[in-house]
Amino acid sequence: MTWLSSPITPIYENSAKIAWLTRLRWIVIILQSLSLIPGVLLDFVHTDNIGIYIAVISSALAFNTASQLMTKTDNEVRSGWVTVQLFFDVSQFAALLCLAGGWKNPFSSLILIYAAIGGAILSKPNKLRLAAYVIVVIFVIQKFFSFDLDTNYPGLDVYVNSLVQATVVISIVLMLASISKSLINREKMLVEIKDRHLRMDRLRAIGTLSAAFCHQMASPINSIKLRASRLKRRASEDGDCLRSISDDIASIGVSVERCEAVLKKLTNISLDPDQVIFQDQDICELITTCVDIWKKDPLHRKISIELDLPGPIYMQIPGVMMTQAILDLLDNATEACDYEGLIRVSLHPVQKMLHLVIEDEGPGFAADILQRLGEPFNTSKEYGNGLGLYHASLLAQLLGGRLEIANRQPQGAAVTLIITKERRFES
Repeated sequence: MTWLSSPITPIYENSAKIAWLTRLRWIVIILQSLSLIPGVLLDFVHTDNIGIYIAVISSALAFNTASQLMTKTDNEVRSGWVTVQLFFDVSQFAALLCLAGGWKNPFSSLILIYAAIGGAILSKPNKLRLAAYVIVVIFVIQKFFSFDLDTNYPGLDVYVNSLVQATVVISIVLMLASISKSLINREKMLVEIKDRHLRMDRLRAIGTLSAAFCHQMASPINSIKLRASRLKRRASEDGDCLRSISDDIASIGVSVERCEAVLKKLTNISLDPDQVIFQDQDICELITTCVDIWKKDPLHRKISIELDLPGPIYMQIPGVMMTQAILDLLDNATEACDYEGLIRVSLHPVQKMLHLVIEDEGPGFAADILQRLGEPFNTSKEYGNGLGLYHASLLAQLLGGRLEIANRQPQGAAVTLIITKERRFES
Protein backbone atom coordinates (compact mmCIF):
# COMPACT_ATOMS: atom_id res chain seq x y z
CA MET A 1 0.00 0.00 0.00
CA THR A 2 2.85 2.38 0.76
CA TRP A 3 4.34 1.77 -2.67
CA LEU A 4 0.98 2.56 -4.27
CA SER A 5 0.33 5.67 -2.21
CA SER A 6 0.33 8.71 -4.46
CA PRO A 7 3.19 11.14 -3.71
CA ILE A 8 1.09 14.14 -4.76
CA THR A 9 2.74 17.41 -3.79
CA PRO A 10 1.74 21.03 -4.43
CA ILE A 11 5.01 21.65 -6.32
CA TYR A 12 5.19 18.67 -8.68
CA GLU A 13 1.56 17.55 -8.69
CA ASN A 14 1.25 16.32 -12.28
CA SER A 15 4.56 14.45 -12.30
CA ALA A 16 3.63 12.86 -8.96
CA LYS A 17 0.31 11.65 -10.39
CA ILE A 18 2.08 10.13 -13.38
CA ALA A 19 4.63 8.49 -11.09
CA TRP A 20 1.76 6.90 -9.18
CA LEU A 21 0.00 5.75 -12.37
CA THR A 22 3.30 4.34 -13.59
CA ARG A 23 3.73 2.22 -10.48
CA LEU A 24 0.14 1.02 -10.78
CA ARG A 25 0.64 0.17 -14.45
CA TRP A 26 3.63 -2.05 -13.64
CA ILE A 27 1.37 -4.16 -11.41
CA VAL A 28 -1.30 -4.31 -14.11
CA ILE A 29 1.26 -5.37 -16.74
CA ILE A 30 2.51 -8.19 -14.51
CA LEU A 31 -1.02 -9.42 -13.81
CA GLN A 32 -1.97 -9.25 -17.49
CA SER A 33 1.12 -11.24 -18.42
CA LEU A 34 0.47 -13.88 -15.77
CA SER A 35 -3.18 -14.22 -16.79
CA LEU A 36 -2.22 -15.16 -20.36
CA ILE A 37 -1.36 -18.77 -19.49
CA PRO A 38 -4.58 -19.61 -17.60
CA GLY A 39 -6.49 -17.60 -20.23
CA VAL A 40 -5.19 -19.86 -22.98
CA LEU A 41 -5.77 -23.04 -20.95
CA LEU A 42 -9.37 -22.05 -20.16
CA ASP A 43 -9.89 -20.87 -23.75
CA PHE A 44 -10.55 -17.27 -22.67
CA VAL A 45 -7.79 -16.27 -25.12
CA HIS A 46 -7.87 -18.00 -28.49
CA THR A 47 -4.53 -19.34 -29.66
CA ASP A 48 -4.79 -17.23 -32.83
CA ASN A 49 -4.84 -14.06 -30.70
CA ILE A 50 -1.83 -14.84 -28.51
CA GLY A 51 0.55 -12.74 -30.67
CA ILE A 52 -1.79 -9.74 -30.63
CA TYR A 53 -2.33 -10.16 -26.87
CA ILE A 54 1.43 -10.07 -26.27
CA ALA A 55 1.77 -7.05 -28.58
CA VAL A 56 -0.87 -5.14 -26.58
CA ILE A 57 0.94 -5.89 -23.32
CA SER A 58 4.26 -4.89 -24.92
CA SER A 59 2.77 -1.54 -25.92
CA ALA A 60 1.88 -0.93 -22.27
CA LEU A 61 5.41 -1.91 -21.29
CA ALA A 62 6.94 0.58 -23.74
CA PHE A 63 4.50 3.34 -22.79
CA ASN A 64 5.16 2.85 -19.08
CA THR A 65 8.92 2.91 -19.54
CA ALA A 66 8.67 6.18 -21.47
CA SER A 67 6.40 7.68 -18.80
CA GLN A 68 8.81 6.72 -16.04
CA LEU A 69 11.75 8.27 -17.84
CA MET A 70 9.77 11.43 -18.48
CA THR A 71 8.96 11.97 -14.79
CA LYS A 72 12.64 11.62 -13.91
CA THR A 73 13.82 14.19 -16.46
CA ASP A 74 10.95 16.69 -16.48
CA ASN A 75 9.34 17.95 -13.27
CA GLU A 76 6.94 20.34 -15.00
CA VAL A 77 4.55 17.88 -16.63
CA ARG A 78 1.40 19.29 -18.20
CA SER A 79 -1.94 18.21 -16.77
CA GLY A 80 -3.06 16.96 -20.19
CA TRP A 81 -0.41 14.26 -20.08
CA VAL A 82 -2.06 12.79 -16.96
CA THR A 83 -5.29 12.49 -18.94
CA VAL A 84 -3.43 10.82 -21.81
CA GLN A 85 -2.14 8.23 -19.33
CA LEU A 86 -5.63 7.18 -18.31
CA PHE A 87 -6.93 7.24 -21.90
CA PHE A 88 -4.12 4.86 -22.83
CA ASP A 89 -4.90 2.55 -19.91
CA VAL A 90 -8.59 2.35 -20.85
CA SER A 91 -7.72 1.69 -24.51
CA GLN A 92 -5.13 -0.96 -23.67
CA PHE A 93 -7.45 -2.78 -21.28
CA ALA A 94 -10.32 -2.57 -23.78
CA ALA A 95 -8.10 -4.11 -26.47
CA LEU A 96 -7.32 -7.06 -24.20
CA LEU A 97 -11.02 -7.53 -23.45
CA CYS A 98 -11.78 -7.61 -27.18
CA LEU A 99 -9.23 -10.43 -27.52
CA ALA A 100 -10.58 -12.38 -24.56
CA GLY A 101 -14.36 -12.59 -24.60
CA GLY A 102 -15.34 -8.95 -24.69
CA TRP A 103 -17.80 -7.85 -22.04
CA LYS A 104 -18.47 -11.50 -21.07
CA ASN A 105 -14.94 -11.67 -19.71
CA PRO A 106 -15.17 -11.79 -15.89
CA PHE A 107 -12.47 -9.09 -15.64
CA SER A 108 -14.45 -6.60 -17.73
CA SER A 109 -15.71 -4.66 -14.70
CA LEU A 110 -12.13 -3.63 -13.90
CA ILE A 111 -12.42 -0.95 -16.56
CA LEU A 112 -14.58 1.02 -14.12
CA ILE A 113 -11.56 1.43 -11.84
CA TYR A 114 -9.96 3.74 -14.41
CA ALA A 115 -13.08 5.91 -14.35
CA ALA A 116 -12.83 6.06 -10.55
CA ILE A 117 -9.14 7.03 -10.73
CA GLY A 118 -9.92 9.75 -13.25
CA GLY A 119 -12.62 11.11 -10.97
CA ALA A 120 -10.10 11.37 -8.15
CA ILE A 121 -7.06 12.94 -9.86
CA LEU A 122 -8.21 14.74 -13.04
CA SER A 123 -9.55 18.25 -13.47
CA LYS A 124 -13.28 18.65 -14.03
CA PRO A 125 -13.22 18.93 -17.86
CA ASN A 126 -10.89 15.94 -18.17
CA LYS A 127 -13.02 13.90 -15.77
CA LEU A 128 -15.99 14.39 -18.08
CA ARG A 129 -13.92 13.51 -21.16
CA LEU A 130 -12.62 10.31 -19.56
CA ALA A 131 -16.10 9.33 -18.35
CA ALA A 132 -17.54 9.84 -21.83
CA TYR A 133 -14.71 7.81 -23.36
CA VAL A 134 -15.22 4.93 -20.92
CA ILE A 135 -18.95 4.88 -21.69
CA VAL A 136 -18.27 4.77 -25.43
CA VAL A 137 -15.68 1.98 -24.98
CA ILE A 138 -18.09 -0.09 -22.89
CA PHE A 139 -20.83 0.36 -25.49
CA VAL A 140 -18.51 -0.69 -28.33
CA ILE A 141 -17.30 -3.77 -26.43
CA GLN A 142 -20.83 -4.84 -25.51
CA LYS A 143 -22.12 -4.22 -29.03
CA PHE A 144 -19.36 -5.72 -31.16
CA PHE A 145 -17.09 -7.80 -28.90
CA SER A 146 -19.43 -9.66 -26.59
CA PHE A 147 -19.58 -13.40 -27.15
CA ASP A 148 -20.06 -16.48 -25.01
CA LEU A 149 -17.00 -18.22 -23.68
CA ASP A 150 -16.95 -21.97 -24.23
CA THR A 151 -14.15 -23.01 -21.94
CA ASN A 152 -12.32 -26.30 -22.03
CA TYR A 153 -13.30 -26.96 -18.42
CA PRO A 154 -17.01 -26.11 -17.99
CA GLY A 155 -17.06 -27.52 -14.46
CA LEU A 156 -14.56 -24.89 -13.34
CA ASP A 157 -16.52 -21.92 -14.68
CA VAL A 158 -18.22 -21.21 -11.37
CA TYR A 159 -14.98 -21.30 -9.42
CA VAL A 160 -13.11 -19.26 -12.02
CA ASN A 161 -15.83 -16.60 -12.08
CA SER A 162 -15.90 -16.47 -8.27
CA LEU A 163 -12.13 -16.12 -8.12
CA VAL A 164 -12.17 -13.39 -10.77
CA GLN A 165 -14.93 -11.43 -9.06
CA ALA A 166 -13.09 -11.69 -5.74
CA THR A 167 -10.01 -10.32 -7.50
CA VAL A 168 -12.08 -7.44 -8.90
CA VAL A 169 -13.52 -6.60 -5.48
CA ILE A 170 -10.11 -6.69 -3.79
CA SER A 171 -8.60 -4.56 -6.58
CA ILE A 172 -11.31 -1.93 -6.24
CA VAL A 173 -11.00 -1.82 -2.45
CA LEU A 174 -7.20 -1.51 -2.56
CA MET A 175 -7.31 1.11 -5.30
CA LEU A 176 -9.87 3.30 -3.55
CA ALA A 177 -8.03 2.87 -0.25
CA SER A 178 -4.83 4.03 -1.93
CA ILE A 179 -6.57 7.05 -3.47
CA SER A 180 -8.20 7.87 -0.14
CA LYS A 181 -4.85 7.71 1.64
CA SER A 182 -3.33 9.95 -1.02
CA LEU A 183 -6.05 12.53 -0.58
CA ILE A 184 -5.63 12.46 3.20
CA ASN A 185 -1.88 12.90 2.84
CA ARG A 186 -2.42 15.79 0.46
CA GLU A 187 -4.82 17.45 2.88
CA LYS A 188 -2.22 17.12 5.66
CA MET A 189 0.39 18.56 3.32
CA LEU A 190 -1.78 21.56 2.52
CA VAL A 191 -2.37 22.17 6.23
CA GLU A 192 1.38 21.97 6.83
CA ILE A 193 2.04 24.43 3.99
CA LYS A 194 -0.53 26.80 5.45
CA ASP A 195 1.19 26.59 8.84
CA ARG A 196 4.53 27.30 7.17
CA HIS A 197 3.08 30.36 5.47
CA LEU A 198 1.81 31.65 8.81
CA ARG A 199 5.17 30.95 10.42
CA MET A 200 6.98 32.65 7.54
CA ASP A 201 4.73 35.71 7.88
CA ARG A 202 5.46 35.85 11.61
CA LEU A 203 9.18 35.56 11.01
CA ARG A 204 9.05 38.29 8.36
CA ALA A 205 7.21 40.49 10.83
CA ILE A 206 9.94 39.79 13.39
CA GLY A 207 12.55 40.66 10.77
CA THR A 208 10.81 43.94 9.98
CA LEU A 209 10.56 44.85 13.66
CA SER A 210 14.19 43.86 14.17
CA ALA A 211 15.33 46.10 11.33
CA ALA A 212 13.37 49.04 12.76
CA PHE A 213 14.72 48.30 16.23
CA CYS A 214 18.29 48.18 14.91
CA HIS A 215 17.87 51.47 13.13
CA GLN A 216 16.56 53.19 16.25
CA MET A 217 19.11 51.66 18.63
CA ALA A 218 22.26 51.98 16.52
CA SER A 219 22.79 55.70 17.16
CA PRO A 220 22.38 55.76 20.97
CA ILE A 221 24.53 52.61 21.37
CA ASN A 222 27.25 54.16 19.24
CA SER A 223 27.07 57.31 21.38
CA ILE A 224 27.37 55.23 24.58
CA LYS A 225 30.33 53.41 23.12
CA LEU A 226 32.16 56.65 22.28
CA ARG A 227 31.51 58.23 25.68
CA ALA A 228 32.56 55.03 27.53
CA SER A 229 35.80 55.03 25.55
CA ARG A 230 36.41 58.69 26.41
CA LEU A 231 35.72 58.12 30.14
CA LYS A 232 38.04 55.10 30.17
CA ARG A 233 40.83 57.18 28.67
CA ARG A 234 40.35 59.96 31.24
CA ALA A 235 40.19 57.52 34.14
CA SER A 236 43.46 55.94 33.07
CA GLU A 237 45.15 59.33 32.91
CA ASP A 238 43.92 60.53 36.36
CA GLY A 239 45.67 57.81 38.40
CA ASP A 240 45.48 54.41 40.01
CA CYS A 241 42.52 55.37 42.21
CA LEU A 242 40.30 55.41 39.19
CA ARG A 243 41.40 52.08 37.72
CA SER A 244 38.33 50.32 39.10
CA ILE A 245 36.16 52.84 37.29
CA SER A 246 38.21 52.20 34.16
CA ASP A 247 37.57 48.45 34.46
CA ASP A 248 33.83 49.04 34.80
CA ILE A 249 33.88 51.28 31.77
CA ALA A 250 35.80 48.64 29.83
CA SER A 251 33.14 46.09 30.78
CA ILE A 252 30.48 48.48 29.55
CA GLY A 253 32.37 48.81 26.27
CA VAL A 254 32.47 45.03 25.81
CA SER A 255 28.75 44.76 26.48
CA VAL A 256 28.01 47.56 24.05
CA GLU A 257 30.12 45.82 21.39
CA ARG A 258 28.13 42.63 21.90
CA CYS A 259 24.89 44.58 21.51
CA GLU A 260 26.30 46.19 18.39
CA ALA A 261 27.18 42.78 16.92
CA VAL A 262 23.66 41.49 17.56
CA LEU A 263 22.15 44.56 15.94
CA LYS A 264 24.33 44.13 12.86
CA LYS A 265 23.34 40.48 12.65
CA LEU A 266 19.65 41.34 12.85
CA THR A 267 20.07 44.07 10.24
CA ASN A 268 21.62 41.59 7.79
CA ILE A 269 18.73 39.13 8.11
CA SER A 270 16.59 40.09 5.14
CA LEU A 271 14.88 37.16 3.47
CA ASP A 272 12.12 38.72 1.43
CA PRO A 273 11.79 36.54 -1.73
CA ASP A 274 11.39 39.65 -3.85
CA GLN A 275 14.75 41.03 -2.66
CA VAL A 276 16.92 37.92 -2.44
CA ILE A 277 19.45 37.49 -5.26
CA PHE A 278 19.64 33.93 -6.60
CA GLN A 279 22.68 32.61 -8.41
CA ASP A 280 23.36 29.44 -10.41
CA GLN A 281 26.11 27.51 -8.67
CA ASP A 282 27.22 24.09 -7.49
CA ILE A 283 26.01 23.72 -3.89
CA CYS A 284 28.66 21.06 -3.17
CA GLU A 285 31.40 23.48 -4.21
CA LEU A 286 29.80 26.20 -2.08
CA ILE A 287 29.79 23.93 0.99
CA THR A 288 33.44 22.97 0.41
CA THR A 289 34.43 26.64 0.07
CA CYS A 290 32.58 27.53 3.29
CA VAL A 291 34.34 24.73 5.18
CA ASP A 292 37.75 25.82 3.83
CA ILE A 293 37.13 29.42 4.91
CA TRP A 294 35.86 28.34 8.30
CA LYS A 295 38.86 26.06 8.99
CA LYS A 296 41.30 28.98 8.56
CA ASP A 297 40.18 30.44 11.90
CA PRO A 298 42.82 29.60 14.55
CA LEU A 299 40.04 28.84 17.05
CA HIS A 300 39.05 25.84 14.93
CA ARG A 301 42.45 24.15 14.73
CA LYS A 302 41.37 21.32 17.09
CA ILE A 303 38.20 20.62 15.10
CA SER A 304 38.19 17.90 12.44
CA ILE A 305 35.73 18.18 9.55
CA GLU A 306 34.38 15.11 7.78
CA LEU A 307 32.73 15.90 4.42
CA ASP A 308 30.28 13.61 2.64
CA LEU A 309 29.15 15.33 -0.56
CA PRO A 310 27.80 13.83 -3.81
CA GLY A 311 28.82 14.96 -7.26
CA PRO A 312 28.12 18.48 -8.54
CA ILE A 313 24.54 19.68 -7.98
CA TYR A 314 23.85 22.93 -9.83
CA MET A 315 20.90 24.95 -8.64
CA GLN A 316 19.72 28.49 -7.97
CA ILE A 317 20.52 29.56 -4.41
CA PRO A 318 21.22 32.85 -2.61
CA GLY A 319 24.96 32.30 -2.26
CA VAL A 320 25.71 34.94 0.39
CA MET A 321 22.87 33.89 2.67
CA MET A 322 23.59 30.20 2.22
CA THR A 323 27.24 30.82 3.08
CA GLN A 324 26.29 32.74 6.21
CA ALA A 325 23.89 29.99 7.29
CA ILE A 326 26.53 27.26 6.84
CA LEU A 327 29.16 29.26 8.76
CA ASP A 328 26.69 29.94 11.58
CA LEU A 329 25.78 26.25 11.87
CA LEU A 330 29.47 25.28 11.89
CA ASP A 331 30.10 27.84 14.64
CA ASN A 332 27.22 26.41 16.67
CA ALA A 333 28.57 22.88 16.28
CA THR A 334 32.06 24.05 17.30
CA GLU A 335 30.81 25.76 20.45
CA ALA A 336 28.78 22.65 21.30
CA CYS A 337 31.99 20.56 21.02
CA ASP A 338 33.89 23.11 23.16
CA TYR A 339 36.20 23.81 20.19
CA GLU A 340 37.52 20.25 20.04
CA GLY A 341 36.24 17.12 18.30
CA LEU A 342 34.69 15.98 15.04
CA ILE A 343 32.02 17.68 12.93
CA ARG A 344 30.36 15.84 10.05
CA VAL A 345 28.95 17.76 7.09
CA SER A 346 26.93 15.76 4.55
CA LEU A 347 24.55 16.46 1.68
CA HIS A 348 21.96 13.88 0.65
CA PRO A 349 19.43 14.12 -2.21
CA VAL A 350 16.08 12.78 -0.96
CA GLN A 351 13.52 12.62 -3.79
CA LYS A 352 13.16 16.26 -4.93
CA MET A 353 14.77 17.72 -1.80
CA LEU A 354 18.33 18.20 -0.54
CA HIS A 355 19.26 17.46 3.07
CA LEU A 356 22.31 19.35 4.34
CA VAL A 357 23.22 17.75 7.69
CA ILE A 358 25.74 19.14 10.19
CA GLU A 359 26.46 16.80 13.14
CA ASP A 360 28.55 17.38 16.24
CA GLU A 361 29.62 15.35 19.28
CA GLY A 362 28.52 17.84 21.93
CA PRO A 363 25.92 17.43 24.70
CA GLY A 364 22.97 17.97 22.36
CA PHE A 365 20.07 20.42 22.43
CA ALA A 366 18.05 21.21 25.52
CA ALA A 367 14.34 20.34 25.46
CA ASP A 368 13.17 23.97 25.32
CA ILE A 369 15.48 24.65 22.35
CA LEU A 370 13.95 21.74 20.43
CA GLN A 371 10.43 23.02 21.13
CA ARG A 372 11.16 26.60 20.05
CA LEU A 373 13.17 25.86 16.92
CA GLY A 374 13.87 28.84 14.70
CA GLU A 375 12.86 31.58 17.12
CA PRO A 376 15.35 34.43 17.51
CA PHE A 377 17.22 34.60 20.84
CA ASN A 378 16.31 30.95 21.49
CA THR A 379 19.59 29.70 22.94
CA SER A 380 21.02 27.97 26.00
CA LYS A 381 24.52 29.45 25.56
CA GLU A 382 25.61 32.10 28.04
CA TYR A 383 26.74 34.53 25.37
CA GLY A 384 24.63 33.22 22.50
CA ASN A 385 21.80 34.99 20.72
CA GLY A 386 20.05 32.16 18.84
CA LEU A 387 20.22 34.06 15.57
CA GLY A 388 22.16 31.33 13.73
CA LEU A 389 19.30 28.83 13.82
CA TYR A 390 16.82 31.65 13.26
CA HIS A 391 18.60 32.73 10.06
CA ALA A 392 18.94 29.10 8.85
CA SER A 393 15.24 28.45 9.51
CA LEU A 394 14.22 31.54 7.54
CA LEU A 395 16.46 30.54 4.65
CA ALA A 396 15.13 26.96 4.58
CA GLN A 397 11.52 28.15 4.46
CA LEU A 398 12.38 30.64 1.73
CA LEU A 399 13.80 27.76 -0.35
CA GLY A 400 10.66 25.65 0.05
CA GLY A 401 11.95 23.49 2.90
CA ARG A 402 12.46 23.52 6.64
CA LEU A 403 15.07 23.28 9.37
CA GLU A 404 15.18 20.23 11.64
CA ILE A 405 17.24 19.73 14.78
CA ALA A 406 17.61 16.53 16.79
CA ASN A 407 19.81 14.93 19.40
CA ARG A 408 21.94 11.96 18.40
CA GLN A 409 22.67 8.83 20.37
CA PRO A 410 24.62 8.34 22.55
CA GLN A 411 25.55 12.03 22.36
CA GLY A 412 25.72 14.91 19.95
CA ALA A 413 23.26 16.85 17.84
CA ALA A 414 22.30 17.08 14.19
CA VAL A 415 20.99 20.14 12.33
CA THR A 416 19.38 19.40 8.97
CA LEU A 417 18.75 22.16 6.42
CA ILE A 418 16.15 20.81 3.97
CA ILE A 419 15.67 22.72 0.69
CA THR A 420 14.21 22.00 -2.74
CA LYS A 421 16.53 21.25 -5.65
CA GLU A 422 14.62 23.76 -7.76
CA ARG A 423 13.97 27.41 -7.02
CA ARG A 424 10.28 27.02 -6.23
CA PHE A 425 8.60 28.66 -3.28
CA GLU A 426 5.44 30.49 -2.36
CA SER A 427 5.98 34.23 -2.12
